[in-house]
Amino acid sequence: MNAETEVALDTLHQAILDHIAAAFPALATVSDYPEERRHLSLPACLVELAEMDGVPDLDPGTGQLAVMTRWEARLIIGWRTASAAREIRRLAGALGVTIHQQRWGLPVGTAEVLGMTPDAFEPQLDQFVVWRVDWQ
Repeated sequence: MNAETEVALDTLHQAILDHIAAAFPALATVSDYPEERRHLSLPACLVELAEMDGVPDLDPGTGQLAVMTRWEARLIIGWRTASAAREIRRLAGALGVTIHQQRWGLPVGTAEVLGMTPDAFEPQLDQFVVWRVDWQ
């Protein structure tokens, strides 16, 4: 039994951001929970922790709470980007491949990509083309 299983959420957040930024140097913004979404440097990837569910079957036997986390990454490009519809799909697919079975260098389970879909983001911001990549 590995008792060294504790991972702080801040550490996990930063590991995910760092990994995405390193894998996609062309992204001008890789961030989580930005306060201002109207003036993002594009292309952008915004990462959010969407859910945390307790998983008693994963109890490491240390008294720690085992959780399954669900994440969302929104990939954002300007609608005037050349071949925007194709480019956003290419980017979403590439991010999905990058996330697939990733552990972020931490003692966590492997990431499982759940889907890659168009996302309305914020409907009033129609100058963006956005796709969301979901994983747990």
